Amino acid sequence: MTSLGHEPNEHWSFDDSVSNCFEDMLERSIPKYLAMRESVSDVGRFFMRHNSVVVDLGCSHGDTIAGLLPYAKGNARFIGYENSTPMLEYAVERFKHDANVAIFKHDLSTGLRFGGGMNLITSVLTLQFLSPIVRELIVEQAYSSLSAGGALIVVEKVVGDTYNINKMMTDRYHLMKEENGYSKAEIKAKSESLKFTMNPYSAAQNEHMLRRVGFKVDCFWRWMNFAAWVAVK
Repeated sequence: MTSLGHEPNEHWSFDDSVSNCFEDMLERSIPKYLAMRESVSDVGRFFMRHNSVVVDLGCSHGDTIAGLLPYAKGNARFIGYENSTPMLEYAVERFKHDANVAIFKHDLSTGLRFGGGMNLITSVLTLQFLSPIVRELIVEQAYSSLSAGGALIVVEKVVGDTYNINKMMTDRYHLMKEENGYSKAEIKAKSESLKFTMNPYSAAQNEHMLRRVGFKVDCFWRWMNFAAWVAVK
């Protein structure tokens, strides 16, 4: 279903109206979206061992898991955590015939609730919707849950280091969305709605957060105000 004409709530939420047009919304709203998805899979596959345990935080419709499934070795297990009921229901239905995939309802604002031994944890456009205190906690808990040599992959929208840099990247981003069919009114409405629920860090802040707990970090994908990092324990 097309996302053109979608009218967000005053405070953004991942409700039925968003879930119903989610894939189209991502492709129109995330720059170089397919390249980002491919990059996450290409990097993530290197950390998948025999009988790996892979966890996706905020799995939405399960696209990250679907991109990694072809690289499963042995009896690999994939776990997705999602708090939005419409997103959860979609993911459960999508993977209902795959015994190695389990999707659970979980509010990440309460922290992570799994033990150690994870090989790969992914967080694609998720941390930015959590409070700074919670996302710092999530990163700490992810580090503790990973096996030595395991990795956390993080994809986030970022803000520029200065007002002028941020404005340049935001203006270019909005132009891209216009080129993908959204009207100026739609772009403004979504931006206003997201103000109440999304609080992105700068690239430097994200890297500092990851390094502070002990991760070795590198950026493997970026376009303007979106970036992806691999953080290795």
